[in-house]
Amino acid sequence: MEFLLDLISSTAHAQLPLPGKVEPVASGTALQTFLCTVVLSWLFTAAIIFSIIMALVAGYRYMTSAGDPAKVTLANNTLIYVAIGVAVAILARTMPILVGSVVAGSARLDPCATGTTQTQPNTTTPNPGT
Repeated sequence: MEFLLDLISSTAHAQLPLPGKVEPVASGTALQTFLCTVVLSWLFTAAIIFSIIMALVAGYRYMTSAGDPAKVTLANNTLIYVAIGVAVAILARTMPILVGSVVAGSARLDPCATGTTQTQPNTTTPNPGT
């Protein structure tokens, strides 16, 4: 019997309105700002700094290889990985702008700009004589 009373009371409370006003999320400006400053700026800078350090490590491996083919190959592979890492970092930095320009056509779509879409103003004027 007690179980039925609990079930009925919980069903009755489920019909109550939500407390306060629930507002929809208007825009992702805080998330957009965070992603643009942290992901695109800090991680890009960290990737470039790491690439410079790894290029120095590859140079050190070349200098200390003393003609050993295995060590020279290791240094070559390190430089190849550095080049791939820099290329990926640059593509990651420019890809949102490139995709946005293809998707938006003549408008420029940059997710890290202040507005999501920046369109060119309409320069054509209607002909008043028609």
